[in-house]
Amino acid sequence: MTNGYSDMGPRIGIFFTLVGGFLLLLFSGSITSGTGVAQWFLVGALSFFLGIFLLYRYRENPTSQRFRTIRKIMSRGRDEE
Repeated sequence: MTNGYSDMGPRIGIFFTLVGGFLLLLFSGSITSGTGVAQWFLVGALSFFLGIFLLYRYRENPTSQRFRTIRKIMSRGRDEE
């Protein structure tokens, strides 16, 4: 991701996840009070899953540090030859 907008995907994903979670909490509160508002559930669930999707779509894969010591030793051997 070389453009300047690469860091906006996870930020928007976090926003939608938080808003969706808040709306789902409001829905659960409305259910317990007896006035269930289905719109809160629908909008909350959609925004929550959209946020999760954006978070996973734009996540950065961590570099593997496995066998780094062996790789260093092997590269030293190649440099000497």
